[in-house]
Amino acid sequence: AESLKKLGRRRTVSESMQLSRRPWKPLRLRPSCGRVRHVVNAGIHPSLVDTFGRRHHYLRVSLTDRCNLKCRYCMPEDGEEVFTPTPGGKVMTAEELNRILRLFLQLGVRKVRLTGGEPTIRGDFDRILADIGEMRTRLPEPLSLGITTNGIRLKRFLPQMRAAGLTNINLSLDTLEPAKFPFLAGRPLEWHARIMDVMHEVAAQE
Repeated sequence: AESLKKLGRRRTVSESMQLSRRPWKPLRLRPSCGRVRHVVNAGIHPSLVDTFGRRHHYLRVSLTDRCNLKCRYCMPEDGEEVFTPTPGGKVMTAEELNRILRLFLQLGVRKVRLTGGEPTIRGDFDRILADIGEMRTRLPEPLSLGITTNGIRLKRFLPQMRAAGLTNINLSLDTLEPAKFPFLAGRPLEWHARIMDVMHEVAAQE
C-alpha cells in the first residue's frame, strides 16, 4: 500500500480485493481524541457527541401527549381539552421545562422543536414561549425554533411565537377536503376552516 501511495497511481481491481480481505476493526472514538476536542471547541459538550462523532444539537420537546382532535386512528372518543400540568405529575411543568431547556442549550443544542400531542393545548404554553424567547436572547449563536401543530389554536399564539423567535411551523393536516375533516378528525367542519385560515395567514407573512 505504501508503494502505491508513493507511485501516486490508482489501485487495480485485484489489489483492491486483496485490501478488502483485511480484518475489519470497528472505529472507536474516545473523549481524548482529536475529533471530539474539535467538536467541543465548536460549542458542543462531549455528552452530546456519540461514539461515531456525531454532534446532536437538535432537541425535540414533547409538551404533552394530549390533543384537541379526536382522530379515528389516534384518540379515544372523549378527546382532550386544555390543561396545565401540576408539580409532581407525569407531565413536566413550565418551570421544569425551563430548567431542562437551559441545560441542553448550555450543552450546545441550537435547534429545538416543540411537539405533542398538541403542544398548544397547554394552559401555560404562552409562558413556555416567553421562557424560550428569553433564553434565545442570551445565546451566543442563533437558535432554530420550530413547532409541530394541528393548527387549531395556532392563530392565538402567533404574536408570542414571533416574539420568541419561532421560525419553523410544521402543520399537521389530514386532508385539504373540508367534507372529510369531521370523519377523520372527529371535530366540526368549521375547525377545518380555522386551520386553513391560519395556514394562509402564516404563508402570507413569509
